[in-house]
Amino acid sequence: MFRARLNFDERADIQRESMSIAEKARRSGLSETVAGEIQASFEAVLSDLVVTGRLLKLQRSHLVVDRIISGPGYRLSIHFSVNEKLNFVARLLRRLGMK
Repeated sequence: MFRARLNFDERADIQRESMSIAEKARRSGLSETVAGEIQASFEAVLSDLVVTGRLLKLQRSHLVVDRIISGPGYRLSIHFSVNEKLNFVARLLRRLGMK
């Protein structure tokens, strides 16, 4: 089963990240078809979030979104935030990749 927890903000490079996810899915043993489905779904979700995030960043608004993309043999947990207020422990955990 391919699982990934991903954190993004409005500066995410959509093309690079979607290609990276598809490659990781292929390396985990998923078929080319499933990897393509993951890439398409992931790219659609992330592009919507990035566009919205860039608009909200200019307005100095906050946005925190968690999305799950799942199917047979895979599950992606996406955390997207803009101007998120984090305490010290949460920032430390995020840097360590634990949250």
